[in-house]
Amino acid sequence: MLRPPGKRWHWSCLWAVLAAALALLLGRLPFLHTIELKTLDARFRAFPARKAARSDIVVIVVDEESVQRLQAILGRWPWPRDAYGLMLDYLRAGGPRLVAFDILFAEPHLERREGDRAFAEAIAKAGNVYLAAVFHRQAVEREKASAASGALDLRAVQPPLTPARYEGITLPLPELLAAAKGIGGISVDPDEDGILRRVPTTFAYQGRLYPSLSLAAAIADGTVSPAGVRATDVQNRRGVVPLDDDGMMLLRWRGGAQTFAYVQAWRVLRSYGQIVRGETPEIPPETFRNKIIFIGATVSGAFEFRSTPFSRVFPAVEVNAAALDTLSAGDAVRRLPEPGGALLTVGIAAATGLVAGFFPTLLGIPAAFLGMALVQVAAAFWAFGSRHLWLDLVAPSGGLTLGLVAVLLDHYLVEGRARRQLKRMFGQYVSDAVLEELLADPGKLALGGTRREVTILFSDIRGFTATSEKLDPGTVMGALNTYLSRMAEIILRHGGTLDKYIGDGIMAFFGAPIATPDHPSRAVRAALEMLAAVEGLQEDWRRQTGVPLRIGVGINTGEVLVGNVGSEQKKEYTIIGDPVNLASRLEGLNKEHRTQILVSGATRQRVDGAGIEWREIGGVKIRGREEEVHIYEPSTKAATIQMGTG
Repeated sequence: MLRPPGKRWHWSCLWAVLAAALALLLGRLPFLHTIELKTLDARFRAFPARKAARSDIVVIVVDEESVQRLQAILGRWPWPRDAYGLMLDYLRAGGPRLVAFDILFAEPHLERREGDRAFAEAIAKAGNVYLAAVFHRQAVEREKASAASGALDLRAVQPPLTPARYEGITLPLPELLAAAKGIGGISVDPDEDGILRRVPTTFAYQGRLYPSLSLAAAIADGTVSPAGVRATDVQNRRGVVPLDDDGMMLLRWRGGAQTFAYVQAWRVLRSYGQIVRGETPEIPPETFRNKIIFIGATVSGAFEFRSTPFSRVFPAVEVNAAALDTLSAGDAVRRLPEPGGALLTVGIAAATGLVAGFFPTLLGIPAAFLGMALVQVAAAFWAFGSRHLWLDLVAPSGGLTLGLVAVLLDHYLVEGRARRQLKRMFGQYVSDAVLEELLADPGKLALGGTRREVTILFSDIRGFTATSEKLDPGTVMGALNTYLSRMAEIILRHGGTLDKYIGDGIMAFFGAPIATPDHPSRAVRAALEMLAAVEGLQEDWRRQTGVPLRIGVGINTGEVLVGNVGSEQKKEYTIIGDPVNLASRLEGLNKEHRTQILVSGATRQRVDGAGIEWREIGGVKIRGREEEVHIYEPSTKAATIQMGTG
């Protein structure tokens, strides 16, 4: 059935909400989660962090150029450890806050083991060096658990809600570990698509919790206290950094590689040599005063690169710098937590379904969904850029897409079928304007039957039956069809409904299916225009039939039963009641009174008289009725016949 406007939005909302629920379920699929992450990358690139990267973080890298320039002195990669000792001595002269190595020194150097001892001495002298450790999901062949003393763990830190368990650890050489201020984990796991977006803040191993290298630096720097590391977030001096259930932190990227101060290792070592030779160093030690220094390697064979939203080749050492920057800044990105995300998805779908319910067309429905999709995407990007809030895009967009399909299918299968049935039922009986009004608001149509006041019009051609028997059937049908088409056009233009053709007669009514208060005036004006149109058809009619064209019209107003009447095989929208019979009788009385239009008193009282002249015929007896019926003959000037066509 065709739903009234007040009910359409119920169904469109229902389908849209069900589609959103399905989208939420499908959103758990890995490939859709990956798509959501890709939209997050796009937001990171579209809205780089407004705050600049920390100026007190310096990244020193052992790159290809450093290895090549110092190969004659230090040999091939990996360098002997005393090279790092010299670097630490030079940095110590500048007075950095701390130095963190993103290089794992797990094995003695194969050629210059004495360099390991020199490096350990330099670490001890510096007193602020943190070394890297690698945590493994599975046990490793040679664990050094005993070396991970209680002094290195974070007993005051709250563990994540569902911490990842690590079964193995690779630590620095014992002599290096003993000299270091602490260790930090550098193990990271990229997302399913290979992109690194999150890093762990802690590692659970053998009942203890160990910091990541960036968290160790943040605690040493005073940016974060151990008590500030909680199960769901990390509190710093500027705000809160949210963590997921696994204790993972979403990195706040501030750009691509070399976002932080970037120094090549060979330049530091050359500056050390220049001071030894009494020369002015290229990079003075004071450059590193009060700085936080991360040292890492990007040389081939170190495999210290990660894929990030900004680059497929991103130095791993800069990941630690970005993590420290995220821990200390106040603009960390937070994701709308559940059930907020689900409610947002359902809410967007419901709102779109509501809007689509008031524009139930093949253009209106897609426009509503597309418009809401654009608003949703714009809102998600605005929320990210202005409020550092990650609103899901895939689930709501998927809900809108599925909702669009569902609502369109519902519109086509239910509403469309009902509209087609209504068009078939009324397309030939009412004007296009009336039909569109019915389609827009089917509540105005009572197919099951209702009582309503209408004005009924009957018309008939005088003497047509006798004339038709003398003429060729083709001539009869041609002339009749021309006449009926012209009369039907006039009736429909005045808002009438064509009930049926009875041979050469026409039955029509005004005031249904669309209620029109001025239906008596519409019927009378239609009849007057029909008479005027007959004059225009006279010449062709005489040529085809050999007789003049004369018609009689009867009009009456009264309460009738309106609705669908018929069998299961065929139904028609019609009216039933005594006022119908009276209108038919009035049409026949035109012969007795030598008139062309007769109108009952019930109709005459309701007609706006502007432009219409009336002649009272008087009271007449109608067979089957006890009371007389007062009848009138309307007439008008030709210039005013088409007035009030409505």
